[in-house]
Amino acid sequence: MAEKQFKRDLKARYLGMSAIEKLKLRQRSRLCMIKATKASEKLFFLRVTGRRCKNFIQHLQVEGRTVHTHKEKAECIFRHFSSYFADQQSREHTINWEEIGTQRDNLQALELPFTEQEVWSVVQDLAAEKASRPDGYIALFINPVRDEVKEVAEILQAFGNVSGLRVNQLKSAVYPIRCEGINNEETMQWFQCPIKAFPCSYLGLPLHFRKLQKVEVQPLIEKMAASVSPNCVQPAKIDKIRRGFLWKGEAYADGGHCLVNWRKAKMPKKFGGLGILDLDLFSRALRLRWLWLEWVDSDHPWVGTVPHITQVDRQLFRISAVVTLGDGRKAKFWHDTWLDGRAPIDIAPSLYKWAWRKHIKVQEELCNQCWTRGLQRMTSVTEMAEFVCLWDLVTQATLGEGQDAIAWKWTANGEY
Repeated sequence: MAEKQFKRDLKARYLGMSAIEKLKLRQRSRLCMIKATKASEKLFFLRVTGRRCKNFIQHLQVEGRTVHTHKEKAECIFRHFSSYFADQQSREHTINWEEIGTQRDNLQALELPFTEQEVWSVVQDLAAEKASRPDGYIALFINPVRDEVKEVAEILQAFGNVSGLRVNQLKSAVYPIRCEGINNEETMQWFQCPIKAFPCSYLGLPLHFRKLQKVEVQPLIEKMAASVSPNCVQPAKIDKIRRGFLWKGEAYADGGHCLVNWRKAKMPKKFGGLGILDLDLFSRALRLRWLWLEWVDSDHPWVGTVPHITQVDRQLFRISAVVTLGDGRKAKFWHDTWLDGRAPIDIAPSLYKWAWRKHIKVQEELCNQCWTRGLQRMTSVTEMAEFVCLWDLVTQATLGEGQDAIAWKWTANGEY
C-alpha cells in the first residue's frame, strides 16, 4: 500500500512540475513574440529615418565652392531660382484710367505677401488626382515675315511696359512650320529664345501640320489604356509588398516573419485588426460609387463609356439600391430595381438572353409591351414560368409624374 501511495504522490508532483514548465515555455514564447514585434517596429523607424536622411541635401556646389550650412544653402537656392524671374523695371508708359472712364479699384492688398493660411487654403483646394492647369502656356502663330515678327515683338514689349506682365523668353521656343528657305535666326532676331524643330508635342499631345498617324498617337493611347485598365493594378502584389514592409521592412517577407494573418491585419481596429486598407473591398466600393454617380448625375463626361465593372459589382449594386419609378425615363427596364426592389434580370434571368434591347428605359419598354420583343423564342418550361411571373409584376407597375429616384439601402439618408 505504501508503494502505491508513493507512486500516486510521485505522479501528482510530476504533473505539477510539467504544468509549471509548460507555463514557463508559454511565457518565454510570448516574450519572444514581443521582442520580435519591437525589433520589427525599430526596423520600421530606422527605414523611415534613413529615407528622411536620404532626401536631405548634405551640401551644394556653387561657383566652385561648397556650402554646408542651412542658411547658405537656402541663399544659394533662392538666388538660383530668382535668376529665372524677370527683374522689376520702372514703367515708361502707363494707362490713364480716368481718361478712359474706368473706375479704379484699390488693389493695394494684392501687393501684400501671401499669408500661411492663404497658401494652405489653396493647397487644400487642389485636386489630389490632378495636376495644376497649364494656364500660362500660350501658342502664338506668326507669319515668318520680318516686319510682322517685329510688330508682334513691339506689341508684346509695349504690353509688358504698361502692365508689367512680360514674356519669359527663357521658357519660350520657336517652332518653324514649313519654313524651308527662310533664315529663321534673322527673322526671329527680336525673340531671344531657342529655335526648335517641328513637329513637336504641346502639353503632352503630338502636334503636326498633317493628320496624325496611328503610330504617332499609339503611345498616348497605350498610356491612357494602362492608366484605366483593371489589370494595371494587382492588389495581390501590392499586398505582398505592404506585408513585407510591415513585418520585415523590405519589399518581400517570408511567412515566418509574419506574426499575424494578413486577413486579420486588414480588419478594422475595433474588430481586433490593424486597420490596414483592404484594396479589394476599397476598389469594389469605388466601382459601386461609379455606378451610383452614373445614376444620379448623368452629366459626367465618362457616362456612356464601358466601365471596368464586373457582374458581381452590378449584382451587389442591385442588391444595395432601390429605384422608385416616376416617369420611367431614367430607369433601365432590365437592370434597375424598379419592381418591388428587384430588377427583371434577377426575376427572369433565363429570359434576359432572349431580349432584343437590354439597355432601354422603362417608359419605352412599357409602351405597347415592347419589352416582350424577342421573348417568343423561349422554349423551356422555366422560361415560360419566368415570363408569367414577370408579366404579372410589369402589368401592376404604373408610371407617375416626376423623375425616377434611387436610394441606398445601407445609409439613413439614402445616399451613397
